[in-house]
Amino acid sequence: MEEVTEYLRKARTMTADAFRQLYPHYFLYKRAKQGRVTGESEPDIDYATRTLSLNFDPLPRLSQLVAVKKNPDNPFPDRISIGRATNCDVVIRLAFVSKVHAHLIIQGDKLTLRDNKASNFTFHNHRRLEPGSSRSVHLGDILSFGALDLELVDAGRLYEILRSTTGVQTSAAPKARALRSSFHCLELPLPNPRPDRRLGRADFTAGTPMFRQSHEGKIRACIGVRGG
Repeated sequence: MEEVTEYLRKARTMTADAFRQLYPHYFLYKRAKQGRVTGESEPDIDYATRTLSLNFDPLPRLSQLVAVKKNPDNPFPDRISIGRATNCDVVIRLAFVSKVHAHLIIQGDKLTLRDNKASNFTFHNHRRLEPGSSRSVHLGDILSFGALDLELVDAGRLYEILRSTTGVQTSAAPKARALRSSFHCLELPLPNPRPDRRLGRADFTAGTPMFRQSHEGKIRACIGVRGG
């Protein structure tokens, strides 16, 4: 997954025909979520031991995309592999995405999404595919891999989205907000921690490594909190 910043710049300086010629393939586009994101209403953080779940989008307020095209070194030219493994055609480096999560089969204008028995399931327009099953898909459909919702678009539709500016969110825009808890940790970067005091949002400041790395979506560095 990559940010849309460079695509946004080109969409604002090129014609639609030139943009389509530059990008003759499909994309999977993630729209930035607006309003309250699930988990934002949790009040504070304590020292309780909880089960850790990573099945959520770590950057829900950031617009991202990934090109849907074949790696020339991979076999099966009509089959696009989608997964966490770096040798997939479409690489999505998120913990809840399986190494080879699904395949997108392209036969002319016909597109078929096939689940690869992924642990966190594959969804088409929010309907779960049975393990190993297939379903015809079309431009504008929502393809979901675990908790990640992506819209299947071509360059023409991507151009329209980027030119509209509505809902397109890049990391350069000021969207700072306080962190909320998603799960709990044993050690927190506080100047004078007291075990008898409950920890709230004010304890997480922009000067702590935990905040900075969480804001960039580096999950390994933010055990104990979840940021947007």
